[in-house]
Amino acid sequence: MKGVMGQVRADPMILKSGDETYTLKFECRPCEMHVMGKMKKHILKSPPPSEIPASAPMTFFKQRP
Repeated sequence: MKGVMGQVRADPMILKSGDETYTLKFECRPCEMHVMGKMKKHILKSPPPSEIPASAPMTFFKQRP
């Protein structure tokens, strides 16, 4: 959809995954998508990403574990 002065504008969307519901809001000019949903308690207890070392091990799986 075109907005004011030719700017691209996208309406929010809803994403459902199992029992979880997320709202997706788009900022087209900087090419961003914001995912909003209910905050989980284990996330609040974890350290912020800035405190996790870049060398933290990462595991990739060919199939979902």
